[in-house]
Amino acid sequence: MRIWEISFELKSPAIVTRRRTERGFKEALDYIPASSLRGAILSSLYYHGRIGEDRLEQEAENPRILCTAGFPLVDGQKFWPMHPFIYECKICKEVIVADFLPKLEEGQEPILPSICKQWHQSLDFLHPRCRSFKQVGEEDKKKLKVHFTSSICVGISKDRGASEGELLYEYDAIDAGQKFWFRLCYEDSLEKGFEFWVGRGISRGFGWAKIKNVIREIKVKEEAEKIREVLQGRERTVMYALSPLLSGRGQRCVPSPDRVELSEVAKIMGIEGGGVIEVDKVYGRTIMYDAGWDMRRGRRRPILPAAAHGSLAVCRISRDADPRLLTALSVLGTVEDFEDVKLTCVNQLVPLRYVMEEW
Repeated sequence: MRIWEISFELKSPAIVTRRRTERGFKEALDYIPASSLRGAILSSLYYHGRIGEDRLEQEAENPRILCTAGFPLVDGQKFWPMHPFIYECKICKEVIVADFLPKLEEGQEPILPSICKQWHQSLDFLHPRCRSFKQVGEEDKKKLKVHFTSSICVGISKDRGASEGELLYEYDAIDAGQKFWFRLCYEDSLEKGFEFWVGRGISRGFGWAKIKNVIREIKVKEEAEKIREVLQGRERTVMYALSPLLSGRGQRCVPSPDRVELSEVAKIMGIEGGGVIEVDKVYGRTIMYDAGWDMRRGRRRPILPAAAHGSLAVCRISRDADPRLLTALSVLGTVEDFEDVKLTCVNQLVPLRYVMEEW
C-alpha cells in the first residue's frame, strides 16, 4: 500500500452537517469526516470499475483503503484541527498559544493563559475548529475561512398555489468551490479529475467533488527518518490526533485508547515490524462521534463518545516501535470493534514535533 496527499474541490454545495432536525440538516461542518470521505471514494471506485464486489466485501471486514478527514485548503494554506492549547481573544482577535509542549513531555500540567497582551479576559477556545496555524494579518484572516450557504425550501400546493404545511425544509451546506486536502492509503493514486459524491442529498446534485491535484506521494522511509530524530532520547512523546480518538471493546466504547498496537498497521502496509504506544493522558474535548452509514447493511452506524480531532495524547512509545509504522499510523489509524461494527479512520496519531514542521 502507498500513501498519497491529495486535494479536491467541491463542484456543488455539500451537505455535511453536525445534526439533523425535523426540518432539515443544520450546522455545517468545516471539514469532511473521514468516514464520509472514505465511503464516497469506495463507492466511486466501485462505480468506475476500479474495484469489484469482492473488494467491497473485503473492505467491510478487513479495511485496507483508508484516509484522513478532508481539511480545508484555502489560498494554498492547509487548515488543521486546532489543539487544546490555542486561544483567540474575542475582542482584539489576538491568537495565544500556551507554552505547553515542554511541560507535557516532562509529565507536568501546563499553565493555561487567561488574558491576551491587551489584558482582555475573554479568550475563545479554538479546539477543535479547523484553522491555519500560520500567523497572518487581520485582513488576510478574514479571507482565510470556509464559506457556507444556508437555504430554505418551501413545498407548494399545486391546487392552492400556496405553501404546503409541514413541507418546510432547510439545510446548511459547504459552498461550491471550497477546496480540501486529505491523505489516502491506496495502492494507486486517484488521478486529477476523478469524481465522487459526498454528504447528503447527492441524488439532488449536492456533494459533487472532483480531485484537483495529487499533491505528493508520502515516502514512508523518508518520513520515518524524520520521526526517528524527533523521538530520539524522549521518554514521553506528545501525539497529535488527525481523527477522533476512541477505543471499542465489544459492548463498550471509551473516548480514547490506552494502548495502540503497531502490528496491526504493519499488516496493512505489508511491513515487518511492531511496537506499542502506551497512552498516559489525552487533552481535548469529548464529542459524540458519528461513525456514518453502513452501505453494505443499509443501516446507520452508532454514535459514540470520542476525543475530538486535534486532541493531544501524552504517550510512551516502546523502543522497538518502527518509525515507518508511526508514519503510516497518521493515515491508517486503527480499526476498532464495537458490537458487530468495525470503526475505521480513528486514532490517527502523529508525533506533534514532527507535524509542527508542516504548520
